[in-house]
Amino acid sequence: MLARVIGTLLILTSVAPRVLAQDAPKPKRVAIEITEKGFEPETLTVEKGKPIELAFTRKTDKTCATEIAIPSMKLKKALPLNKAVVVEITPEKDDITFQCGMNMLKGKLVVK
Repeated sequence: MLARVIGTLLILTSVAPRVLAQDAPKPKRVAIEITEKGFEPETLTVEKGKPIELAFTRKTDKTCATEIAIPSMKLKKALPLNKAVVVEITPEKDDITFQCGMNMLKGKLVVK
């Protein structure tokens, strides 16, 4: 009897995580291009508590934005030319600023 209970528990614990992972909503992906003009779009409105993927793609060498920085997350990532760099976040309360590594070009996520 004990073996049957343990076997059932093992089956339930091995299945449960997969079910939960399938039910989790996929984050919305937003493309942000880095051009000679800066971040495009520069400002985005996002929903509080909903995960989002920011896909940053540098489209030019004529920019100082060779890396992306999100100071509130203590995050810095290199931005290779023409290759998307994805950052996943779940905005909770305050607006979130993103910028180039030199702090010259800036963008903002407005959290509502």
